[in-house]
Amino acid sequence: MLQLPERTADEGVYIIAGEIPIEAEIDRKILTQLMQIFRGEDIEKDIAERQLAVKDSTSNSWFIYAGKILEKYDLPKIHDLLRTPIAKGVWKKQLTESIINFWKHDILEKAKEKSSLKNLDLKDFKVGNIHSIWKHCNEDTLAVSKAGIKAKLLTGTYLLQSNVAKFQQKSETATCKLCGRQDETVEHFILICEAIEPQRKPFMEKFRKILEQHDVWNHIQVNKDLQLLSIINPGHWKVPLRLQDDGTLHDLESIGRGMCHALHRARSNYLENIT
Repeated sequence: MLQLPERTADEGVYIIAGEIPIEAEIDRKILTQLMQIFRGEDIEKDIAERQLAVKDSTSNSWFIYAGKILEKYDLPKIHDLLRTPIAKGVWKKQLTESIINFWKHDILEKAKEKSSLKNLDLKDFKVGNIHSIWKHCNEDTLAVSKAGIKAKLLTGTYLLQSNVAKFQQKSETATCKLCGRQDETVEHFILICEAIEPQRKPFMEKFRKILEQHDVWNHIQVNKDLQLLSIINPGHWKVPLRLQDDGTLHDLESIGRGMCHALHRARSNYLENIT
C-alpha cells in the first residue's frame, strides 16, 4: 500500500506506516513466553533456574538470550523476574510500553540524521497510527494511488533532477529539464516550475481559498518552506493549528494529493516527449 521504492529509508517507512520493526514483535513474543515459564511450575522453569545459575553471557542458552533482550528494553533483570514473576496483565502493559518507547526513540533519532526525511513530521509519529497521507484516503483506491506520489516526495524518493545529479555527477546536472531555469528540487517542482503551471494553477486556487478562509494565506504565501509543507504534509506541526481540524486537514490532503499527482503526470509526459 505504501508504494515506496526499496531505497526508502527504513525510518521513513516506519513513520508513515505507524509501525515498528518486526524485531520488536519477535522480542515481545520471547519475553511473553519467558514470563509464562517463570509463572509456572513446569520442567521449563527448572531448566531456566539451572541454566541461569551456570551459564554466562557467552552461552547460546535461550534464557541467556532472553536476559539480553530484557536489558535492551531496560526491563527488570532476568534473575529478579525468576524469583518474583510479574502478573500477566501488568507484564503485558509494561512490556508493550517498553518496546514501543525503545523503538520509537530509535526510529526518531535515526530519522533526524536522514536529510531525505526533512519534510516528515517526526513529532507526529505514533505507533499504530498511520500517516494522514493514507488516513484521509479512506478506502478510495484512486486516492491511495495518488497519495503514493506524496509519500515519495515526503520520504525523498521521488526522483527529481536534483536527486539524479547527486548519483550521476559526471553525466547529469540538477537543472530542471522542464523549464531549464533552476535546480529541480521538491520546492521547485511543487511551487515554481513554469512548465507545469497550468496543472498547478487550479489546485493552488483551491489551496489559497482555504488558507484565506482561515486567515493564514498572507503568512504562508511569503514562506516557501511553510507553503510546501502545507501542500505535501499539512499535518506537520509547523503548519498553523487552525488548518489542522479534521475537515480542513482532509481538504488540504485531498488538494495536495491531486496536485502532486497532476504535476507528476505532466512532468512524466514532458520527459517522455523530449527523450
